[in-house]
Amino acid sequence: MKKILVTGGAGFIGSNLIKRLFADVKGAAIVNIDNLNAYYDVSLKDYRLKELEAMVPEGIDYKFVKGSIADKALVDKLFEDYKFDVVVNLAAQAGVRYSIENPDAYIESNIIGFYNILEACRHSYDQEIAGQARNEGYKGVQHLVYASSSSVYGGNKKVPFAVEDRVDNPVSLYAATKKSNELFAHCYSKLYNIPSTGLRFFTVYGPAGRPDMAYFGFTNKLLKGETIQIYNYGNCRRDFTYVDDIVEGIVRVMAKAPEKRNGEDGLPLAPYAVYNIGGGQPENLLDFVQTLQEELLAGVPGIAVHSQPKGHTDGTDNTDKVPVFDSNYWLCTITLDPSLRIKGQENAYKTIVTGAVGGAAGVIHAASSAVTDCQPNDNVEALRVYMDAAGIEARPVWKPMHKQPVYKNCPAYVNGVSEAIFKVGMCLPAGPYVSDEDVKYIVETIKSAIVA
Repeated sequence: MKKILVTGGAGFIGSNLIKRLFADVKGAAIVNIDNLNAYYDVSLKDYRLKELEAMVPEGIDYKFVKGSIADKALVDKLFEDYKFDVVVNLAAQAGVRYSIENPDAYIESNIIGFYNILEACRHSYDQEIAGQARNEGYKGVQHLVYASSSSVYGGNKKVPFAVEDRVDNPVSLYAATKKSNELFAHCYSKLYNIPSTGLRFFTVYGPAGRPDMAYFGFTNKLLKGETIQIYNYGNCRRDFTYVDDIVEGIVRVMAKAPEKRNGEDGLPLAPYAVYNIGGGQPENLLDFVQTLQEELLAGVPGIAVHSQPKGHTDGTDNTDKVPVFDSNYWLCTITLDPSLRIKGQENAYKTIVTGAVGGAAGVIHAASSAVTDCQPNDNVEALRVYMDAAGIEARPVWKPMHKQPVYKNCPAYVNGVSEAIFKVGMCLPAGPYVSDEDVKYIVETIKSAIVA
């Protein structure tokens, strides 16, 4: 029977890994140790543990141990009792900002705790354990897999990050502890021939995830109308990795330990590896925040949110590789179902703008009528007027060029949106100067404008 230790198994990644092991590994003993600390709401960890207890499959010997890996006696006892084949160390004090206020927690868990795991792995090869002969056939820990972090890259400007990059300049204590884990693991791999693999995770998200992560915090603040702190005008990019993809990476790594082999001098080479898991496709922070805004607005009946089109066919096999650039879609663009009723809709287009109206390229023409042969639907105009009265500047999408008076005799000008989109579309304020309070106000104003 294969015996697996997962530390931090009540955590987000750890609990999902154990679920996967339940499904994939037959006839195994799985021990889950977690101290259930109060870094975030313990009820979430309890929820994950209850999920695990309810889904233990037949043939799996599963045990949860409440305790800290910083407790050396407890760790040694577990290794003595179970004689683990594979160890996955996910227990750690997480969070960059928290390390500034609570450094002791990081030293205890990330340094002392990891040292205890390494020492236990080292002594799993001893001929005797606690004065008793080792079980015949037990070969010690065959693979130590441990969580590092993309935080080790610190202020590196080269992207995408690569494991070959220098990571000697951490910008947080958390990052420093994770880099030290990699150094410790390499040392023990070299000295004691312990196969070890470090995994540098990038921002992990998914159901029942850590509530201290940005995606949870931003969503909660938007729903409550609170302020989101965005620095440098949102000009930063971050990799986001779905938890199932992280677990897939861990499972594959668990199955293939670094090879034990000797160098030219006949001495063992360190069976050691480090991988990036989930990096290489960074998302812009403002795009992330706008996606949240769109999701919040998506529940409003009759309102659809549109984003920049991904691409179009050019008649070749390059479908989805030819970019579509439409100025309207760089903003937050919505469309209104023609059947949606807006307050004041009965008065749409009944006010004539007198005087001069600025046209394209500074051309001036007189407005003699409130209507044209190509204009947004009545409910779009009514919503624009309603929002204007609320102090929100919204505008129609870019009118088809060939329908603008200055270009009416220039059929070559066909850029802009289609007439169909122009009739139902509206651009909302967007960009780095639109605060989360603004977004909340815009969404609530739209909701209030709809006739129930």
